[in-house]
Amino acid sequence: MKTLDRQKLDVVNKTRSNIFGWRGQFTPEFVEYLLHEANEGTGLVVDPFCGSGTVLHECAARNRSAHGFEINPAAYAMSRFFTFTKLSHDERLALANRVERLFRAMTSDFADLPLFKPVEDYRGRASNLLDL
Repeated sequence: MKTLDRQKLDVVNKTRSNIFGWRGQFTPEFVEYLLHEANEGTGLVVDPFCGSGTVLHECAARNRSAHGFEINPAAYAMSRFFTFTKLSHDERLALANRVERLFRAMTSDFADLPLFKPVEDYRGRASNLLDL
């Protein structure tokens, strides 16, 4: 059995983190190291406790197929985000445009509020809120 590097297992030089904070999650560097050391080609990676999806994200970044399972609804919702990595660039762009259209439709009644108006002097624009 291969001996793993203790420095890499302890993630002494942490430079990245998952976009979703989650107690007890693996660091991306740790997962990256394990994927590299256990490189079995392009086989499927299964994460039975995917939590916030760090393993799913690292697999997607390497074009590795991965399946994650999670019983916690909050963690499931976070890790579900990484299903978008399966979409092509055009599909993600179309989805983003659709979300933007829906957001604009839902907020059109509020379009004249300062929050939705881009201004250079945002402090001056919101100064009336300081009098509350």
